[in-house]
Amino acid sequence: MFRYIGVLLIFLSLPVLAEQLMSKKSFLKNNLSSYKKLTQEKFKVDGKQKERMQALAENAEDSSVAFYFGKSDEDKIESACTVIPQRGKEGPMQIGVCFSREGLVSAIELLEFNEDRGQKAKERGFLDQFIGKSHSKNKVYPGQEIHGVSGATYTSEYISEGVRKASYFFSEFVKEKL
Repeated sequence: MFRYIGVLLIFLSLPVLAEQLMSKKSFLKNNLSSYKKLTQEKFKVDGKQKERMQALAENAEDSSVAFYFGKSDEDKIESACTVIPQRGKEGPMQIGVCFSREGLVSAIELLEFNEDRGQKAKERGFLDQFIGKSHSKNKVYPGQEIHGVSGATYTSEYISEGVRKASYFFSEFVKEKL
């Protein structure tokens, strides 16, 4: 009996081991603090949008998304950031992504990371490949316009999937506001 309790306790405690790399507040401050006005807006993902999103990111189950906007004095959106929950190989992660007015990735950070074997995917060399990319203009997939990380194949794919989701959400919800 004690053997089963020990195994159960190990499995129940695993999600607590998530590595917090950066808080959402710090991510937003780093990327939006230069703007005079900051706003937030939440969007619901309907059935059709979910289908289109899953064509880009098969593991996507998001039912809503929040965007944080940096605005000019004229109340014009200059930058939009979001934090995307994303499945990883060894547990959930959170990916912060910001976009320019043109819908191109302008910043990316891993906020929460659970991968033990995929540590190299945290490095700037991998993450910076997404800068200037958009799901509608680029093939944001490892092996295409993104070079995956050797030894972190699944993690590379899951991070790419998170960026594709964020980019889809930008084009679906934010682009019309520009």
